[in-house]
Amino acid sequence: MKTDDSSYLEENIEDQAFSWDEKGELIQDFLAFIKKWWWLYSNFPFVDQIFLANSLCFNALKARSDIDLFVVTRKWRIWTARFFMSVLMWCFGIKRTKKRQFKRFCLSFFVDADHLCLEHLLLDEQDIYLPYWVAHLVPLYQRERSERFFQVNSWVRRFLPNIPLRQSIFLGNLKIFEGKGRFRRLIECIFMGKLWDLLEKLIKLIWLPRIQTLREKNPDLHHGVLVQDGILKFHYDKRKIYSDLFFSGNS
Repeated sequence: MKTDDSSYLEENIEDQAFSWDEKGELIQDFLAFIKKWWWLYSNFPFVDQIFLANSLCFNALKARSDIDLFVVTRKWRIWTARFFMSVLMWCFGIKRTKKRQFKRFCLSFFVDADHLCLEHLLLDEQDIYLPYWVAHLVPLYQRERSERFFQVNSWVRRFLPNIPLRQSIFLGNLKIFEGKGRFRRLIECIFMGKLWDLLEKLIKLIWLPRIQTLREKNPDLHHGVLVQDGILKFHYDKRKIYSDLFFSGNS
């Protein structure tokens, strides 16, 4: 299907349930969109890896679904990496905004190379969502081929002992794009050494107070937001709700 007609999608897709047996109607359209921008992924400065996450990987796309990305950045360059990704995607009109969400990239979760293990983010031993989420991440881009993220997060097998090495519901053998684009090489060459540090601190200085203000004004809308050294997570967190529902249904 090739359409951005959200009214049609809302009528025909919004109420569809999750399925392990049938491919969602929107998957091929989303994959075509993702592949269209393959040349851009290698041009994001200071980005080591990009993974697809959430609804696309769960075969749960709906009429308002965006494309959630989980991003691994170079050490101590997390703010700079997110800044350049945001600017470039905004310039090409493919970044999620309040007005445009459907089939747009959402930059909601970043970690740097020193914070790959996510086990410490578990709410408790009944947090079933986080290991399921980690297990269903699908690699999209890598600066260099590496399985280190999945290796350091092998703790998920404590919750999901029978999962395959890598999960990809109905996504097939999605090509993993690699290498460094020219724009990336240029920016990383310009901002070497102390200029890197200065840019990172400047971007953090500008954006951190804004994030803190938003959290204070609407704490309910920013539940689960994390802003820590090496971790930026801006996605609303429903893990406690999901865990309670899962274990209440199995009690």
